[in-house]
Amino acid sequence: MTGVLAGHRGRGVALAMKLLAISFARSHDVHWMRALRHPDNAAAIGMNRRRGFVEADVPVRDDGSGLAAIPGRAAGQPCA
Repeated sequence: MTGVLAGHRGRGVALAMKLLAISFARSHDVHWMRALRHPDNAAAIGMNRRRGFVEADVPVRDDGSGLAAIPGRAAGQPCA
């Protein structure tokens, strides 16, 4: 999960952190990632989709109130 303080949003901070995390994961042979976000956060949803993440019905809390996003690639392909 990437959190950016309100006063710093809209400046590409979340995207920079996301790209760094993806790069780090790739360099350590990670082949899938989960991106958590609030269901009303259109900016985060769009950013994740542009990186190749897709919605997946995978609960992230015991109460099942959150969804995980998993890259929309065939199994075994690198992160988005």
